[in-house]
Amino acid sequence: MTYQGSKSTIPKAKVPLDIIIVGGGLGGVTASIALKLAGHNVTLLEQAEQLGEVGAGIQIPPASTRILHTIGAYEYVLEKSMIPNNVRVFRWQNGLQLSSQNLVPTTQNEYQLDYLHIHRADYHSALVKRANEVGVDFKLGSRVSEIDFELSSVFCANGNVYHGDVVIGYDGIKSFMRSAILKRSDPPYNTGDMAFRALVDIEKIKGNPELQKLFAEPNINFWWGPDCHIVIYLLHGGKTINIVILCPDNLPEGVSIMDSSKEELKQMFKDWDPNLLTLFDLIHETKKWKLQNSKRITHLDTRNRKCDNFGRRIHDLLKITEKLRKWRSTQIVQGSTKCRDIFHLPDGEAQTRRDAELTEGLPQLGCPNRWADKKFRDFLFDYDAFAEAERGWNEYNQGSAPTYFVDQLYRSAL
Repeated sequence: MTYQGSKSTIPKAKVPLDIIIVGGGLGGVTASIALKLAGHNVTLLEQAEQLGEVGAGIQIPPASTRILHTIGAYEYVLEKSMIPNNVRVFRWQNGLQLSSQNLVPTTQNEYQLDYLHIHRADYHSALVKRANEVGVDFKLGSRVSEIDFELSSVFCANGNVYHGDVVIGYDGIKSFMRSAILKRSDPPYNTGDMAFRALVDIEKIKGNPELQKLFAEPNINFWWGPDCHIVIYLLHGGKTINIVILCPDNLPEGVSIMDSSKEELKQMFKDWDPNLLTLFDLIHETKKWKLQNSKRITHLDTRNRKCDNFGRRIHDLLKITEKLRKWRSTQIVQGSTKCRDIFHLPDGEAQTRRDAELTEGLPQLGCPNRWADKKFRDFLFDYDAFAEAERGWNEYNQGSAPTYFVDQLYRSAL
């Protein structure tokens, strides 16, 4: 496949730095590749003894595949990915299709980029392959126990100490780095929702014409219903059906993940589309995960006197990052919450208006299917993180204060 979506390249740093990344998940490994390509020395600390990811499927939108192209990881990721044709929305009770939004060839025609599905473990292994290729230094079994911000030193529980010019935290929702920077405990909060995740071998649906028809081609399939929504799509070259269910949290206090069963699912969704119940009956094992989020940090700051050696530029660089990224990332998080509220409407007047817009109305600002809303789709898919960073830096050097903002991104209500 020829890629034409982004001309972004990663410029080489004039002054290579020694950078320590804390956390070897998807974000940490991706950042390590980009920084290594920029000419820096990168050491990545991961507390696990082996690199890996847990969970099930993950969707990679075009703005993210653009990054994968830029860091040279796209082909490795594509090898293990599916490219969905459409986003389809079904009514919860009877499986009536309410909407279908094209992805192929739309994302290629509009953005020259693909939208992908992949298992998280495959995604992570592809990124690790590229990171090893460019020379990232992985230190496994390295749980961080202390950080000296004055010296940019990281102390690990195994006794090892690492010194660098910059320390960057990618250590997840229960981040040690975040609390250390804030000088206080900052645990995640519960959203009130949980997610079931399960995988089903595609071979198990043989002999069921309805399920075979449903999964005859790769699509993102949504069922929207009261207080819940279900998303199902194919993984592993179409050999695996990935099931994710978002619903109200019923996990015990203090428990973030536990085993569940197909019996629990079938009982909870007994009044939903019969095809779903048939599919649930094929599940071998499933887990449910408490969904959590982090509180917003009011502003970014540095915790290192070394920054004074660079004058104001390192402080200004953080301000640029804040102005370019914070508003956008906040909108995406808020947009996810808005989508949840739309997807989970109980049957009634608002739900009837929503479904009418899906089935009868033309895509417009605030369309319930956000992929069909051209303005939101462009905001989400057409973003070039590297180009934005370059623009911001150039504007700063010319004496201006770069910002990022998209007006009228959301409609207030249905």
